[in-house]
Order: sequence, then C-alpha cells, then structure tokens
Amino acid sequence: MGWLLVVCEQHGLDGVSFTAAHYHIAVQSRRLVKPLRPADEARMRALADALEGLSLAEATRAITDGQVSDTSSGTPMPWTPVSTLLPVSERARNLVSGLDYERAVERERDRLDLRLEPAPAGP
Repeated sequence: MGWLLVVCEQHGLDGVSFTAAHYHIAVQSRRLVKPLRPADEARMRALADALEGLSLAEATRAITDGQVSDTSSGTPMPWTPVSTLLPVSERARNLVSGLDYERAVERERDRLDLRLEPAPAGP
C-alpha cells in the first residue's frame, strides 16, 4: 500500500480504492481505509457492536454462518462487499470523513440494530 500511496502522490491521484469482498478484509484494513458509502460505514460499526468480544476469525464465521441478524426483521445480515478508499488527496479525504460524512453515518447507524444469535447446536 505504501508504494501505491507514493504513486498516487507523484501522479496527482486522489487515492486507492478497492472492494473488501470479505468481512475480515474490511476489518483488517479499517486503520487505513474507509467505506465510500456512509451506509457501509454504519453497517461496519453495527457489526462491530454486535460482534464485540469475538476474535476476527469467530466474527467472520458468525457472519458467514448467518448468526448476525437484523432485530427488526429477524433475518440474517449477510456480508455484502464494501467499496473502500484510502485517501491521498484532500478531495478524497473529504469523501470519507468530516461532519457531513459522520452525520450520514449516524443517520444510517440509527436504522440498524444487529444482534449475534447463538450458534446452532452441533450434532
């Protein structure tokens, strides 16, 4: 990633974007990247709350196994890929941070109530 940042800076590019196809990738990259859509950031925060106390492997397995559900519908919350951005330019940073972004995240977060369901009993 460091090399890609240098390339962006040298060529006047805004940043590096990629799609986190799996939960563990999205979590591991959170220190550097942010979801482009506030709704995806809100979902990541809601998942983090629901999965608190689990290891990354356990959390990933819980999502994959359908153990995280939306309390309003009772349906499992499947993982959907997240478009992310590692901003380099100020313009890109403004897309994934700041007051407007955070307000949008909070509006979306207020709509989500996720819970971790017990694992199904084994055979």
